[in-house]
Amino acid sequence: MAYTFLKARGGKIGSSLCEDDRLQAALEILEKAKEKNVCIHLPEDSVIADKFAADAIPMFAPAMRSQTDGWGSTLAPWAGIIFACDQANQEHLMEWPDGSFEMEKFQHGTKTIAQSVAASTSNGAFSLVGGGDSVAAVNKFNPG
Repeated sequence: MAYTFLKARGGKIGSSLCEDDRLQAALEILEKAKEKNVCIHLPEDSVIADKFAADAIPMFAPAMRSQTDGWGSTLAPWAGIIFACDQANQEHLMEWPDGSFEMEKFQHGTKTIAQSVAASTSNGAFSLVGGGDSVAAVNKFNPG
């Protein structure tokens, strides 16, 4: 989902997943959020890889710069944003996993977010996790 927003804003996303038919909707959502003073956080960087496989070669790339065509990506950790939301008594919405959490080389971002959301929820924050992959990630990294 994030790459749809990044591409709509002119970012290069390589072969990362994107809903090209939703680019205009993404721009409209960003504009409405801005008008209503709602913060939508998008990744500033990504872990990209030469292929979608456990033996892929990973590297970091800025999100709004050109990514190498043919290389996919995962998102960077967001623990600081979650902590800042807690301090401001705001809510969390986790709607997608932060990368390919099924592969060890690419699970750091998802693991960090899932653990941060779980800790925040344990401390009384309201957290909403939507989507089967997101729920699977939270359950994988926060059993019980």
